[in-house]
Amino acid sequence: MKTLPLLAVALGFALLSPSMLVAEDVTVEVEIKSIDPTSRTITVVHGGKTTQLDFSRKVAVTIKGSPGEIGSILPGDSATVVYHKELEVVTKIDAEGKGANGWRFWDIYKKNVDPKAAFVAANDGSLVCLPNVAGYCLASLTKMSEFTLKIDFQFSGQVTKGNPFVAVASSVPNPKANDWKQQMPKGIEIKLRPDQIGELSLPKDFKVELPLGQLRDDRRVVRLREPRLQSNDWNQLEIVCDQHRNLTIKVNGTTVNAVAKAESLDGHIILFPSGVAVRFRNPIVVTDGTESPMAFDNIVTE
Repeated sequence: MKTLPLLAVALGFALLSPSMLVAEDVTVEVEIKSIDPTSRTITVVHGGKTTQLDFSRKVAVTIKGSPGEIGSILPGDSATVVYHKELEVVTKIDAEGKGANGWRFWDIYKKNVDPKAAFVAANDGSLVCLPNVAGYCLASLTKMSEFTLKIDFQFSGQVTKGNPFVAVASSVPNPKANDWKQQMPKGIEIKLRPDQIGELSLPKDFKVELPLGQLRDDRRVVRLREPRLQSNDWNQLEIVCDQHRNLTIKVNGTTVNAVAKAESLDGHIILFPSGVAVRFRNPIVVTDGTESPMAFDNIVTE
């Protein structure tokens, strides 16, 4: 006897004939409770019932109607899921995008970095990155290309080691790779160390035109001028990626570096503390004149 598919049982669908089970998909509105990309399961809530479902390796994910990734879906989001009855897997997830401007924690080198030991989301909304915990980063849940990022940062004491940076047009880390260079996210790095702030580090063989600062070794763009930093106080980093693929870096309102016609500005935003005691607050992305906060209160750590 053919077993009724899991979703039909769990969500209370009427019994269907075998031919109908094969011929039709189930489409249902749910709330996302959790996602486990490793076991490829998604836990949803529907009609007060909690159900764990498998999703296929070719699951089609959209966020607000735009193509997305399974890791871009946040718990608590509302979504429409399509369940293939014959295969008994979810084949499509269309999420509303609540919190799509959020962040995901990455243990870059598979060193079992504990998020609770790496950072604290403070009551004032800031992100406190604790010292001496390296090997992790935060990546935006979605890719971006034409935007302005504004984010405040503050160092706790003098920075004597580490290489903290914010990156744009970046890939996400690949912890499954065997080589650490392949595990690292690859993007345009904007250095945050006070003695380097505003300096750019480009991916290997990444093409740009007319760097405002001095281009060295085909990767390093030295900053044009040194901004005035406020020691032990908040400073603002502003990164502008425009429609012409021009990248402009400002620190406390001063333009410190820029490149024109970058090869690509499409990718994730990365926060890389590098084991340094640094705080971030008020991350805001501006697209098409609309400001969207990227709060630190719901970081995905799965």
